[in-house]
Order: sequence, then C-alpha cells, then structure tokens
Amino acid sequence: MTKEDEMSALVMGEFVTARQMIGLAVGIWAIIQIIALTLSPTEWRNWQLLGFIASTNLAAVILAILAQRSADAISKTYKTVFTPDFYRAVKTISLMQTYIIQEAEKRGNSLEEEMEDMAPKLYGLFRQYIEVKGQEIVPPEPKVEAPPAEYTEDDLFGSVKHE
Repeated sequence: MTKEDEMSALVMGEFVTARQMIGLAVGIWAIIQIIALTLSPTEWRNWQLLGFIASTNLAAVILAILAQRSADAISKTYKTVFTPDFYRAVKTISLMQTYIIQEAEKRGNSLEEEMEDMAPKLYGLFRQYIEVKGQEIVPPEPKVEAPPAEYTEDDLFGSVKHE
C-alpha cells in the first residue's frame, strides 16, 4: 500500500450505516422467527426464548450506553485538539505542499526527490542561523554590590534573639 493509499484510507473511515443496521436487525429477526416457527412451542422453550430476548435487550442497552460514553470522550478530545487554528495550520501546510509539488514538477522532480534535495540544505541553513544568532546573544553581567568594609553584629546575627 502506498503512502497516498494509507492517507486516503485514514480519511475514509468505515462506519456502519443506518441502512446496514436495519438490514442486520431484520436479518436476525428473520432467523429467530424461522427457528421459532420450525420448532413446536413448549413451556420450556418459551422460557428460554424469553430469557434470550431479555438478555440480548439488556446487552444492547449496556453496549449503547458504553458506545455513547466513548463517543462523548472522543467528541471532547476532538473539540480540544481540532480547533480552528489547527485547521488553518493544516490548510497552510497543504497549500505549501501543493506549491512545492508544482515547483518540483517544473524542475522535473517528484515531491520525494525535491524533499530529499531540500532537507539537508534547509537543515544546514537553520543550523548556521542558530549558531550565528547564538553567538550574538550575550548574557548580561550580573550586578553584584560590593560588601561593606565592616560588618556589625546586627548584620550577622540580626534575626537571632540574644538571651
């Protein structure tokens, strides 16, 4: 699978549709009804069927509650991470990618070839810039006051009580 296919698969998530859910429910209903109609009813079978129905309904309710809790957690995370600023940044990066691809094609290169050529050059440029700017930054000299010529007893032991 190519990287482009991987990205497309990531975007195109598969979800169960309402139509599929209805089809599944009708299919299960039909199978249960066929089984129920082919067997002669007895009191024991009725109790077993009632227990089966009650347990599947309870399981469905519990699973629906758990699914909703998961959906709420995902929604909260989604709203925290995917802010308008995030989408603007992604749009900007996508535009840059489009322009880089156009420029690469003008030179007869692919995006990968262009990035392979540019990455070491950009790293070198940034590295040199940081090294030059780092030399220009000189920390300020700390200001230290000269100590007094003599110390008094209060200077040395002012916070200690004399007994």
